[in-house]
Amino acid sequence: MVGCTGGGDGQRERHTVTDGGNNSISTLSIWSEKINGKGEDGPPLILLSDDYSFGVIAVSDGVGGAGSRQVHVGGRLASGAKIAATNLLEVLLVFFKGAWLQTPPDGNTTASLGVGTSPGAGKHQPSNQQKPYVVAKVGGCSAYLLNGAVCGPSMAHHIDVLSKTIDYAFEKMNREITEAQSPSRLKSKILRNLPSTLAGWVYRTEPEREITAFWAGDSRCYVLHADGLRQVSRDEAKGNYDSFEAIWADPPLTNYISEKTPNCIQRKSLLCDNPAILICASDGAFNYLPTPMDFEFVVLSALNSSETMQDWANKLAERLLAAAGDDVSIILHPVGFSSFENLKRNYKGRLEKLDGEFLGPIKALKDKEAQLERELASLKAVAKENTKEAWSRYRDTYDQYLHDGDLL
Repeated sequence: MVGCTGGGDGQRERHTVTDGGNNSISTLSIWSEKINGKGEDGPPLILLSDDYSFGVIAVSDGVGGAGSRQVHVGGRLASGAKIAATNLLEVLLVFFKGAWLQTPPDGNTTASLGVGTSPGAGKHQPSNQQKPYVVAKVGGCSAYLLNGAVCGPSMAHHIDVLSKTIDYAFEKMNREITEAQSPSRLKSKILRNLPSTLAGWVYRTEPEREITAFWAGDSRCYVLHADGLRQVSRDEAKGNYDSFEAIWADPPLTNYISEKTPNCIQRKSLLCDNPAILICASDGAFNYLPTPMDFEFVVLSALNSSETMQDWANKLAERLLAAAGDDVSIILHPVGFSSFENLKRNYKGRLEKLDGEFLGPIKALKDKEAQLERELASLKAVAKENTKEAWSRYRDTYDQYLHDGDLL
């Protein structure tokens, strides 16, 4: 496990406005299956305190190769990868609710926003004190507000305990598994009953802004500052590839969550003084874009052209899904912004720098390359026609003996 600290010199903003209007700030969630009903990403999890001062966001991605076998768990038949990814996020939900909730005098413990289709969403009765918080979403997600929640002194400690909780839950699920009649044809030593990657953030804004990334596998955690995107998690995969090289290499994983315990969850803690966007994403959200620069550009260009959080969600989903060849799960959680316009202004300069300094010159070269390819294609077509015309004249003598009789 890894620990580090970092920060900035900007003025800290400690409040987040969620007034339910066009200028409100909320969490953005996108979840999409490449093949409807056959996806192996769990619906993203959003769990926040009712004053938004702390919370957890997380995504999961079932490892389809290792978990292709169909299994029964709790009366449900699906691939082990799908069941692992979905149930993993439910384990997180139960764990953090238990870690943070204190029963208030009226006995009301939970305000729930059932905004998705995942099992467990919307089962709790809303509190009268529920805030006007609406998740900007595309596809299903599980989102909850907790009344009476209290954050402990060490958020990183939660991750250490969470790992043991996942071990217990996955061992219990594994004991319930009965294999389906048609086992997987995949013959491999790495087959697992319940394999899934995991990536998420635990954060708080008081007394100081502390953020802790946690992950297993190649789903990623990022922080997006005004001066650029930073990858916080390290892909747990074979080979010493950087984030650009890994897109092309697609190396096999060396770690993920499964029934093979003990599970290892990596973590990294940061002190984040500047406003930022916390991002967690499955590989389907970023791995089909040419570079990490393009991923950041897609996020910020969609933001810059949007008028509301939901508009941003719709446009970002459209652009990510146009490139993706896999299921897509991503959560973007803004911290420290007073309005949507404030959020847009914060990243306007960065978007311009991305375009002008990084991607713009590359695009200009690609445009020139495309122009030259068109010119080359045109020249080839002209050359082909000229060759045919020359051959037509040349063959008058070349074919003479093929058609004339004996000349002796």
